Order: sequence, then C-alpha cells, then structure tokens
Amino acid sequence: MRPKLTLLGLLSTLAVARILYAQEPAADLRLEPTELPLGLFYSGTDVHVSGRMPDAEGAVLVIRGVEGTVELKIKGKVGGLFWLNVGELKFERIPACYYALASGPLRALGAPEALAEAGVGYDALAAVSLGAADSDKERLFAELVKLKEKEGLFGIKENALTLEPAEGGGARFSIAVPMPSSIQEGSYCFRLVAFHGGKGKLLAERVLRVQEAGAAAWIRSLSRNHGFLYGIMAVGTALAAGLLTGFLFHLGSKGGH
Repeated sequence: MRPKLTLLGLLSTLAVARILYAQEPAADLRLEPTELPLGLFYSGTDVHVSGRMPDAEGAVLVIRGVEGTVELKIKGKVGGLFWLNVGELKFERIPACYYALASGPLRALGAPEALAEAGVGYDALAAVSLGAADSDKERLFAELVKLKEKEGLFGIKENALTLEPAEGGGARFSIAVPMPSSIQEGSYCFRLVAFHGGKGKLLAERVLRVQEAGAAAWIRSLSRNHGFLYGIMAVGTALAAGLLTGFLFHLGSKGGH
C-alpha cells in the first residue's frame, strides 16, 4: 500500500508543478550581439533585446554601465568681478551610461521609494551617489544628469517597452536599444525588472561587453604603455595635418587669382 501512496504522491506533485509552470512562464532575456567592438570609425549601433516574462502590471528594462567617479568644478565670483573655479565636487558610483525603458509611466508602476529600491529612475542613482541630503549637491547632480542626457548616455523613456501576450501565458517583448558613439569600453548590464502590486522584482539580467578593437585598441594600448612614442606620433600627426591644411589653402588662394 505504501509504494502506491508514494507513487500517487509523486504523480500529484508532478501534475501540480506542471500546472504552475504553465501558469508562470520563466523569464528570458536575450541580447544580440552580446559583444560590441569599438573600432576607429564606430558611430553607434543598436543592441536588439528580446525575451519573455510572466504576467505583470508592467516592466522596465534597465541598462547600466560600469560605475566610476565624476568630478564637477564649482564656479563662483571672486572679488565680485570674475567667475572662477572655487572648488570641486565628486560624485561616486556614477554609471558610464544609464537607460530605463519602461512599459508605461513610472508613477503607475510604483511609488518613488519602490522604484528607487528596484534601481529604476534617477532617484535610484542619487540615493547611491549623494548619501546625506544636501541641496547644493542635489542641484549639481541634476545638472550632471542633464549633461549625460545631452551626451546620449542617460535616458528614461516611458511607454518604450511593448509587452505582447505570449503563447502559453506571460508576455514577450522586443526592442532595439541604441548604443551611442560616445559609449566607453566596459561591461553593460541589462536588467529586466517586473512590477506587481507596486513592488519591483528582478527577473533576469545579461551583460553586454564593449571592447575597443582594431586601430582604436592599438592607439589606446600605445598611449598607455608607450607614452613617449605616442606623444611623438601625436605631435607628428598634428604637424602633418597643419602642413597639409596650409598646402591646400595655398592652392586655393592661387586658384582664386
């Protein structure tokens, strides 16, 4: 009798697991490509992101670059006449790039505290970088964000991630994420965060590796390991460019006469 009960219990467990699996599709996140070479003539490209996720009230695709320190110069009037640098301010743990691509308005997904806790939005960056409340530092942080946005390295876009019903339940998505020409070498983390009941949950993450290649990598290696030779080449290149410009200008002047 016991073996029959054991077998019956096992079959029941498998049936329940099968039902749960059908109701809760596993999250999937794919990048194409997964490696991005930065050549000498790299001018930006798209990374195609697609995947599948369980049903949720909304989702956000968050892209973060490697973290570093950013220094800003503080200007002030000296002697009531001249605007000069009077100090500097450091912001720690600022990502090289930050994008948040949401399926809807962020305020509809969760409260500001819940968004920040899930790493979604600029408040999440400020919470890590600023620490204690400081109005001057908060103002300069806002200016830093604007500067990064102008460079194409920061951005928050609502209604950018389209979720469509997937076969078997859940939702699927596909989006092209532009990687600007100003992107730096390093690892970039793509995170899929789902929201339900005002709370965010990390479902999946993948890493895009960006690395200099070809002539760009050779020049960078030369500047790091052979500074003197790199300096000579830089001066020689500048002189050659100046001579060529002068020669062309001279030819243009003669042609005008």
